[in-house]
Amino acid sequence: MVLALDNLPRTKGKYMSPENTVMLGIWVGALALGGSIWMLGRCIKRFRKLADGGARIAGTITGKPSPWKHSTTSWKYPDINNGFYMVAYSFTAPDGREHSNISYVSRDFHAAHNEGDIIEIVYDSADPANNKPLHTLQRDTRATTLVSALLFVSTLIVGAIMVYSIGSLMTVPPQR
Repeated sequence: MVLALDNLPRTKGKYMSPENTVMLGIWVGALALGGSIWMLGRCIKRFRKLADGGARIAGTITGKPSPWKHSTTSWKYPDINNGFYMVAYSFTAPDGREHSNISYVSRDFHAAHNEGDIIEIVYDSADPANNKPLHTLQRDTRATTLVSALLFVSTLIVGAIMVYSIGSLMTVPPQR
């Protein structure tokens, strides 16, 4: 089989040939995409496990950390969180172990709840470390569906680009 890149000048010494460089780029891109899809798939799977069959339990807000605590502009605007609000919470699972977590919440939820307030937590009974406030679970269900659809479409697009790239490397140049 003759590659379209066979007519390019070969390099000698420590550098790779152009076709090897292109193939390496394609494979590195494929591995990076595959790893990203795998990690995102695991996150979506954990989320779906909570949304579909998570157990509910009461938890306590233990604090309201700021994601911008160490920001260079936080001293200028101490009342603005740039749209990001967090609550720290803890709960005791039925097995007696205490679990704690930090979660992003909406501005309204953040303003309506204070340290020591009781909130409803959804957790995976097989893995209580996988937990979220019920408020964020309801909000994130729509976002997870959208992310899943975008992930599917982007996978198709990148796959098509890779197939086209490999196909263009395999074409035979016209004879002169």
